[in-house]
Amino acid sequence: MNCTLQLYHNYEVLIQWNKMKKACDILRDEIRKQVSENSKSLQAGLRQMFQLLSFSIIEDLWKD
Repeated sequence: MNCTLQLYHNYEVLIQWNKMKKACDILRDEIRKQVSENSKSLQAGLRQMFQLLSFSIIEDLWKD
């Protein structure tokens, strides 16, 4: 392979690499966003469960 063809090939590989990197960056950001949303939802659910459990325990104590 002559020098010009090698340079062209390297250039094409670099372009493909950059496209893949951009796609991976977009995917990473989307995953982070979804994990953050799920985490907030999970925290809210756990908080609500804890409150319900606390109220249940208090009700049981009042009954005794």
